[in-house]
Amino acid sequence: MSAAFSEHSLRPAIAAGLVEMIIPDKANSRLQRYRTTDAGKARLAKTRGGAELIDRLLVARIQQAEPALDDAE
Repeated sequence: MSAAFSEHSLRPAIAAGLVEMIIPDKANSRLQRYRTTDAGKARLAKTRGGAELIDRLLVARIQQAEPALDDAE
């Protein structure tokens, strides 16, 4: 991740409560990922096409999880 992206996009989104770290105690972890908060999802839903984007992402995430569910049976 570039320093410019982090400084101009990611940090402000975290400060605004739109995005959160999955490992907040280890900001520089190589395993660090980010997720959209409920406030971020609400903000996306207000933007043009935001609700549809969230729906597509959720469907894609469910489809990725389905093979793992099939293996568990």
